[in-house]
Amino acid sequence: KKVKWSTINKKIVKVTKTSGKKKATATIKALKKGSAKIVAKVGKKKLTCKVNVKAKAVVSNISNIDIDPLDSTCVVLTLKKAAAVNLSDLNILTKSYNEGTYNSLKTVKTLTTTDQITYRIYISSSIATGTYLKVSLNGTDTKEIQYKKEFLGFSGEEYCEKASVFKTNCSEYFYNGIGTAKYSVVDGTLPAGLELNSKRGVIKGIPTTTGTFPVTLQATDELGRTAKSTVTFVIYDSSVVVAANITDGCRLDDFVDKKVSDATIDHSKDYYDAVEIKPYGGSGSYKYTLGTPDNPNVRLSTDIKDATTGNITPQASSSAKLYIPYTITEGAHTYTVTVTDNVNPALTTTVTITYNATKYYNMSGTAKDIGGAELSGNELYFYPVSSTSKASYVSGREIITNADKTLSYNTLDYTAKVGSSANGTDPIGIRKGTYAAELAPGEYIVKVYSEADGIYYQMSDIITVGAADGTPAVVAPVRFFSVSAIATYANGTVMPNTTIYFETKDEQYEGFDNDSFQVTTMENGAFIASLPSNDYAAYILDENQKRQYVATPITVNGADLSLTEFKTGISRFLIKGNATDGSATTTSTDSTGATTPTASALANTYLYFDDGVHDVFKIKTTETGAFTVALAANTTYTVRAYINGSLRILNKIVVAEANQDAVNLSYTFATELSIVAPVEIANLDTAYPFQSTGKNDMYAKFKSLTGGTYSINFHSVGGAILDKIAYEIYNSDGTRVDIVSRYDDSYCEDTFTFEANKDYYIRLLPTMNSYTNNNNSNQAVGSFELTVKQISASSTSTPTPTPDADDDDSTSTPTPTPDADDDDSTSTPSPSASSTSTPTPTPNAED
Repeated sequence: KKVKWSTINKKIVKVTKTSGKKKATATIKALKKGSAKIVAKVGKKKLTCKVNVKAKAVVSNISNIDIDPLDSTCVVLTLKKAAAVNLSDLNILTKSYNEGTYNSLKTVKTLTTTDQITYRIYISSSIATGTYLKVSLNGTDTKEIQYKKEFLGFSGEEYCEKASVFKTNCSEYFYNGIGTAKYSVVDGTLPAGLELNSKRGVIKGIPTTTGTFPVTLQATDELGRTAKSTVTFVIYDSSVVVAANITDGCRLDDFVDKKVSDATIDHSKDYYDAVEIKPYGGSGSYKYTLGTPDNPNVRLSTDIKDATTGNITPQASSSAKLYIPYTITEGAHTYTVTVTDNVNPALTTTVTITYNATKYYNMSGTAKDIGGAELSGNELYFYPVSSTSKASYVSGREIITNADKTLSYNTLDYTAKVGSSANGTDPIGIRKGTYAAELAPGEYIVKVYSEADGIYYQMSDIITVGAADGTPAVVAPVRFFSVSAIATYANGTVMPNTTIYFETKDEQYEGFDNDSFQVTTMENGAFIASLPSNDYAAYILDENQKRQYVATPITVNGADLSLTEFKTGISRFLIKGNATDGSATTTSTDSTGATTPTASALANTYLYFDDGVHDVFKIKTTETGAFTVALAANTTYTVRAYINGSLRILNKIVVAEANQDAVNLSYTFATELSIVAPVEIANLDTAYPFQSTGKNDMYAKFKSLTGGTYSINFHSVGGAILDKIAYEIYNSDGTRVDIVSRYDDSYCEDTFTFEANKDYYIRLLPTMNSYTNNNNSNQAVGSFELTVKQISASSTSTPTPTPDADDDDSTSTPTPTPDADDDDSTSTPSPSASSTSTPTPTPNAED
């Protein structure tokens, strides 16, 4: 008879088809794990078959997981075959110990891919070496690893004098070990007298035999990994002379920049670099002979050339420097220097110096996101493809986005964003996307850093630098969207030249101060930023370094965002004007031949606006001396600027509840004295008290009734905390006569020769050990005394400092002071012809 099929527990299996004349054959399909019965009914007869369905074996699609060596917050997931992965598909957990539980769940910020095979997963915190990591995909597909950076050994040399105590730690020659390592000597023999303490990882002792002893050390860390290092021990005494070979080099473009910028090169010392040669052993005094160099200007510091005959006489010295000239060519250069003991010429050694001069090339182009939008406000980092750590990124240049559009070197090793540049017709006036980097030939991985979410997104292309400048475009693997607005204060005043900080709402307040994405507004308050999709909070810092948040919600959600309102909760008013130096004038002649003296503009100079508590703002003037600043109402500000190396008072500004134009400031010494009100030193040889509040200017005035030698004594009373104590001396016209400083001291006393019947002014400068964000250096708070005393009468007309009275062999040492354009460079003031003490450094405006 025909068979009729059925299933008990249809969720586990089902009959999918039957076959045969009487349907005597059936096919069943397993649906899920479990047990079920298949029933075959033939007439009135029922036959059953029990079926067990096992769980389907999961075939993992995960090929590998790793941590980006250049970014420990990036997990690199590699699949066996292409598949779409979403944030919701991922779980990333960590633990510190193998026997522990995966308790730490990492927040996945975002992920990127270009081929759906390799995914870069950016998480909320770093993964430390030794950490156990588990990545779960779709809940069932998992893979675990222990993150281990490669355990490495470094070679080195140790120099030690025979019969002297020696000690070195083996750990100095190994890197990336996990836990405590054990050490052993696997090849070679330690010098007699030295021994290895394996448990402590220390080689120590007193060597008893001279010679060179190469030793191979092996380290085994707690994971059982091993690494080897070759350490050469060189033991010397008075019977031998030894010295290490040297490998060094330079960026060739630095030579060119230095040579072009320095018009005062002393060509008798026309060198760029100095490689030091330090011998050991023998008498301790040596003569040095340079083999024939490939450049005639390569020379030794110990070679003394006779001006008449041109003959060179080697000078004995404990060490020497090999001078590398500006004219060196690109490539590797090898120099040999023979070192001969000055007492026993039979003792010699040869030092080989390998010097690599590398030419860098300018790579400039456009940085865009995956949608083709140009980036703004983000930083680019360039890593050689062989890089193994975040610290190996390459120096670049930063384009500063001030109105003067100056290009300057940045001390940080990255090439930075390009922000905005104002122009008269465009209210936003934005330049975006361009970058410039100086790179050596090679291949580079490029990352773009978004401070807004703290992610170093890896660009999709590798940059190849050849022996020429280039213009490669780089593309970020995610979309960045532009956020633009006109930033204003609560009263509607635009916010010029102000840094705006953005932080993601979910991480608000979690970072360090100012550790957020930053963009600087233009003169009209306009700004543009490139941010990934997220919710952000924006703020500025007020004069108390407190955050003032913008009330407008900022939600970037897959599209550019143009905000019609972007206000902070505080009110400010715009003060505009021009700054000039009335003590330095230029003369213009009109068509009739009449001449008119005009005060010189304080061009590209920082102005400091001080409310009596701190420097509220630091604003840089334009090339014409114009400035714009937003200040609080009902407040009086003292405005200062560096003029001829000193921070001078221009004037005071009283800000009302209104914007002000044509607030012109012109420095004159008379104006400064009217504001400061100098203390009259009417009685010589009398101590006059001064009280420093930390911000008040302290001036004294005295008249030299007769010419002669005077002493000036300035010291703290009651132990003020000082970095240095200093003072400046001025003539009645404001010309600075001298500056005297004592570092790490609370006492200054020097002698000077002053002219008869002449007014002199002393500006007192006690300085603290700490610094603030806006202030060049903090004035010390405390009590001080100043004493002016005549020592002897004379007819000398030029004030001449002489060694100080405490007879400690110190004299007042002048130091470089900032130059007039206040551009971070310093110029060194020259003392008068009769001066025996040199001025001392004043911190520059950028300090």
